Amino acid sequence: MEIGTELLTPKQTAELLGLKVNTLAHWRLKGIGPPWLRIGAHRVAYPARELSTWIQSQPRGGASAAKREGT
Repeated sequence: MEIGTELLTPKQTAELLGLKVNTLAHWRLKGIGPPWLRIGAHRVAYPARELSTWIQSQPRGGASAAKREGT
């Protein structure tokens, strides 16, 4: 396997994001959240490289973010 192509389980992804596994499942049903893959009939995985890109694309909070956005 190439570096950066590893697949994370929903549990690993939830821990990384500070979420519950059920939250990720709910997001998948709603079509939101990080990109994921269905492998076979029941396995779900999150590509680490795409997860990293998704995290970087998320809006930042706090006063400095509001200042950058001009609000």
